[in-house]
Amino acid sequence: MLHSFQQKTKNAFVFILIFILAISTAIPSIPVYADETAQTIPAWPQAPEVYGISSILIDADTGAVLYSKNPHEKLYPASITKIMTGLLAIENLNLNDTVTYNDNILNSLPSDASILGLLSGETTTIRDALYALMLRSANEAAVALALKISGSESAFGELMTERASQAGALNTHFSNPTGLHDENHYTTAYDMAMITKTAMSNAEFSSIWGAENYTLAPTNMSESYRIWNRHYMLLSSSQYYYSYAIGGKTGYTDQAGRTLVTAAEKDGQKLICVIMNSDDEHIFSDTKALFEYGFQNFTKVNVQDAETRFRGGSTNIPVLQKLYGQDWGIFSLSNESILIPTGISLSDIPYTLEFLEQPQNNIVATVRYEYEGNYLGQASLMMNLANVSDADLSGPQKNSETTKNNSQIHETTSINIYLLLGCSIGAILLILILVGAIRRHRIRAKRKRRRTYYK
Repeated sequence: MLHSFQQKTKNAFVFILIFILAISTAIPSIPVYADETAQTIPAWPQAPEVYGISSILIDADTGAVLYSKNPHEKLYPASITKIMTGLLAIENLNLNDTVTYNDNILNSLPSDASILGLLSGETTTIRDALYALMLRSANEAAVALALKISGSESAFGELMTERASQAGALNTHFSNPTGLHDENHYTTAYDMAMITKTAMSNAEFSSIWGAENYTLAPTNMSESYRIWNRHYMLLSSSQYYYSYAIGGKTGYTDQAGRTLVTAAEKDGQKLICVIMNSDDEHIFSDTKALFEYGFQNFTKVNVQDAETRFRGGSTNIPVLQKLYGQDWGIFSLSNESILIPTGISLSDIPYTLEFLEQPQNNIVATVRYEYEGNYLGQASLMMNLANVSDADLSGPQKNSETTKNNSQIHETTSINIYLLLGCSIGAILLILILVGAIRRHRIRAKRKRRRTYYK
C-alpha cells in the first residue's frame, strides 16, 4: 500500500513539473532587439547653466527631453497652473457661451491676487474669459471657469489632477484653478512640460496663449478694451522679446518664486521650456538661452528619409537578416520626425526594435531611438504587403543560420511574468499539499505498526 502511494506521489510530481514547463513555454513573448553596433559619435551637447531650481527643455512633438535640471522635483507652480485650467475649459465648454462673475467669486480672491477687474454681475463669453486667463492671468476668470465646469474649486482640482495624469504627469496634484498657494497644490517641471505638450496639440489653446494682445468684447457693464500678454518674450516692445516664441504663461507667488512656461518654434523645430522657482533677473534670459541651445544643437530629421538601415537591398539590417534569414526588402518606416544632435546621422544612433505580438495595420514593430540614455523618438516598422511574395507573414522567426553581418544584436524577451508567477505559486501549493499528505500517511503507517506490535 505504501509503495502504491509513493508511486502515485511520484507521478503527481512529474505532472506538476510538466505543467510548469508547459505554462512557461506557452506564455506569449515579445522579442526585443537592440542594435549594439559600436559607433564613435560625439557626446551629448553641453547645455547652459540655469539659475532656477528646476527646469526642462523638450521637443513639443515627441516629448524627447533635450535638457533637464531636477525635472521631477515637486514645486509650487503658481499661475502656470492656468495652462491646465485653460485646456479643461476649452475641452469642456462652448467658447461662445457666457459666464457671470458674482460676489462669491470676486470675494474669494486675496487682495494681492492678479485680476482683470471684472465687476459683480458682469458677464463675458467663455472665449474672452480664456484670453483674460492666459494673457492677464485673471484669477476671477480661473475661478469662474472652474465653477462653470465642476461646480466647486475642489472638484475642479480633482479633474485637473486626473487630466494631468492623462497628459503624462507623474508627480502632480492640483487643488485649485488659479495656482494661488496651497501646500497640496504642486507639480514638477517635467509634468508641466507634458501638460503643455498636450495643451499645444489643441489648436484653440495654441491660438489663445500665443496672442500678443486681444480686444475684449463689450459686456453688460463695460466697454470693449484691449489687453496685452504679461509674458515679455511675446511682447514685441519688450527687451525680452523673442521672435521665435509662440506661446507662454507666467507665474509668481512668494512660495513658488518665478515660474515660466514658454514654447518656441524655428525651422520646423517646436520646443517647450519650463523653469520653476527662479527670479526676475534670470527667468527670461535663461529661457532664451535654453531655446538657443536647443535650436543650435539639435536637428529635425524625417525617420523615413534619414534612416538607411531598414531600406530594401541594404546589407546593414542584421535584425531582419537574423529573423528572416535574408533581406526581404519588404519593410519600411513610418513618416515620423525626431530631433537628433546636430552633426550626427540618424543611422549612427542605436535603436531598439520591439516586435508586436500581433501586427496592426501592417505595423510589425516599433523602432525606438536613444542617444546616451536620452530618448529621442520612435517610428513604426511596417511590412509592405504589396512587395511580399515568398516571405512568411506570420511574424518574426528565429533563424538558425549565422548572420554574416558584423553588427551585434542583443535579444531580450518580455513575458507575462504575473501569469508565470501565478502558475509557479499554484504548483508550489500543490507540492506542499502532497508533502503534507505524505507525512500524514507515514504517521498513520507508524501508528498502525505500533498497534500491531503490542497486540
